[in-house]
Amino acid sequence: MKKLFLLLAISPLLIACGQAKQDSTSTATASPKTIVVATAGDIPPFDFEKDGNLTGYDVEVLKAVDE
Repeated sequence: MKKLFLLLAISPLLIACGQAKQDSTSTATASPKTIVVATAGDIPPFDFEKDGNLTGYDVEVLKAVDE
């Protein structure tokens, strides 16, 4: 009885592991995606306004990530 229970308990795991993964990559060229971020803009030196533009550490990191 214990062997039957063990077989029934392990069978779904083995079946799930044996399934092939679908290929999610496509041959088409991926278009660039837009990511929107927000910041308070009033926490120097991390982010602050200078001459009407945001600048600071956080802004520079986000620009580097964008490249």
